[in-house]
This record gives sequence, C-alpha cells and structure tokens, in this order.
Amino acid sequence: MDPMTSGTASARLLWRLYETAPLPQRSLSALRPFICPLAPILQHVPVGARVLDIGSGNGLFLTTMAAVRGIAQGVGVEVSGRALQAARAVAARQGLPLQFVQAAQPDQWPQESFDVVTMIDVMHHLPAALRRSFIEAAASRLRSGGRLVYKDMDMKPRWRAAWNNVHDLLLAREWVRLEPSGNVHAWATSAGLRPLEIRRYAASMLYGHELLVFEK
Repeated sequence: MDPMTSGTASARLLWRLYETAPLPQRSLSALRPFICPLAPILQHVPVGARVLDIGSGNGLFLTTMAAVRGIAQGVGVEVSGRALQAARAVAARQGLPLQFVQAAQPDQWPQESFDVVTMIDVMHHLPAALRRSFIEAAASRLRSGGRLVYKDMDMKPRWRAAWNNVHDLLLAREWVRLEPSGNVHAWATSAGLRPLEIRRYAASMLYGHELLVFEK
C-alpha cells in the first residue's frame, strides 16, 4: 500500500527505515504517522525535488520523502546534536541523498535555493520573537515556483490544542505556545508567497493539525 495514503503502511516503512535505531526512537518514529499523517505533506513534494527541512529532528520527514517521493536532494537543519546523529546514521545506512546541518539561526542555513522548504511542527518550539524571521528566511530559500509547506498544531478546538500541549510536555518537556495560522499566512504573503492550500485535519481523534502551503 502507498505510504502516502495509509498510516499503517507509513508506520511499517518507518519501522524498516529505522531498523537499527534504539528501540524507543524506532518505536516513536513508527508511531509518528498516527500522530502526524504524512500524506497531506508528501503530496506537495514533487518527485525529484530538492528539499530543505527546517527543524528536521531525527530526519523522519526527509527520510520518508526520499523513500516515497524520490527527492533528488534533502538538507535538514536541526539544533540538536543527538537528533542529527540519528538522522545521519539512518541516511547513511539507507544510502539516501540526504545531509544534515546543525543550525540554530536562519543565517546558518544553506544559502542556495530549493524546490520545497518544509517546516513541520517547528513553529511552536520557537521563541515568539524569532517566528516571523523563520518564515521570511524559509521564503528566501525558495526558487521561483518553489513551495513552502508549513504544518503546526491546530488551535481549535481547544481540547485538541490542550492535548497537543500535554503531548509536547510529556515528550519534549516543554509547554508550548501556538502561533495563530493567520499570522503565518500574513508573514508568508508579505514575504512574496501566494497561498496554495490551507487545510485543517485531525489524526487518531486527538491531534489537530493546520497545513499551509505557499508558492513563490
């Protein structure tokens, strides 16, 4: 079954890709599609694209894009050295065209242009003063016609937002503050992007998501 359309198939794929990772990391990676469905994100990534993933973590999204969408190149930027080590290990073991860079600020990101820039569940971890600058920097890394694919937790209904906060508190030890999607939309359009899709959806009945896709 196509991992783009099935959470179970996505989980099986990630269980295989992370086969030599420590069991807790392998298990969390395989469970991620039931928390954050991959299909709505992957459908906006063209086959053969060059992708920059902001806040790439252990490489889960780029690894999936390489395996499912056949991206030509993927670059992940991430602040955590431990997450980068895991991402690099999986990419090397699977022979995927991915590289990962340690970077805390946009001026440390690669300077070249990409077909797609993704920012998945990153915004709510950023200090409020940096959030607009991250969107503007992401837009600046897009080639003409390129896409910014942004996803974060939905603020409505409130009980789903509260559950998402509890999830982050348990796993990331952080009580996060969500950014209204209207702000993200305004920042992206001010940076010269035009909206392609705005979508709200839920996963496993508990996790609410907002997906915003823009084109340069």
